[in-house]
Amino acid sequence: LVAQSPVDNLREIHLVGGCHPHLGFGYYTDILKSLTRARSGLKLKAFTAVEIDHMASRAGLSSLDCLKQLKAAGLSAMPGGGAEVFSERVRKALFPNKISADRWLQIHGEAHGLGIGTNATILFGHMETLDERVAHLFRLREQQDRSGGFRAFIALPFHPKNTPLGHLPGPTGVDILKTIATARLVL
Repeated sequence: LVAQSPVDNLREIHLVGGCHPHLGFGYYTDILKSLTRARSGLKLKAFTAVEIDHMASRAGLSSLDCLKQLKAAGLSAMPGGGAEVFSERVRKALFPNKISADRWLQIHGEAHGLGIGTNATILFGHMETLDERVAHLFRLREQQDRSGGFRAFIALPFHPKNTPLGHLPGPTGVDILKTIATARLVL
C-alpha cells in the first residue's frame, strides 16, 4: 500500500493576504495560475472585495476587469471578508480605511455576474445597533435577490480582547444565536 498525503485530498484553497502596497497585479494572477497548474481541478477561493478594490486600483483596472482576469487565472470563489457591518456610522468610526458598503456590494455583484460565487459576512457585537445589524442583513438579501451569487453566510462575533475596543463586552452567546436565527429568517 502507498500512503496518501493530506495534499492528495486537497480540493480547495482559501487565500487572503491583505492589501500589499507594492505588489503588482501579475503577482496575484501568477499565484492562481501556479496553484491550478500544480493541482488540476483545485477550487480557489481568494481575495476579499477590499483586496480586489486595491488590486484593481493599483493596476489601473476596473474591478470588473480585475475579476475577469483573476477568473481566467483560476479564481473560482471569493470569501466575504471586509463587509464588517454596512452602517456608514460604524464604518467611519471603526473601519475608515476600508471600502464602503456600496463598493463591497458592487464588487460581489460583479463577481456573481461572472459566475464567481462568494460568501457574505457580518462582524457584529461591537458598537452597531440591532437596527444596523438588521439593515446589513437586508442589504445582503437585496444583493442576493439581484445576483444570486452568495453561497454562504458567516456571522462573525466581535472579540474585543486585544483591540482598541477591549472595554466592550462583545456579544453574548444568546446574542450570537439570535443574530444567526435572524439571519436565517432574512436570508
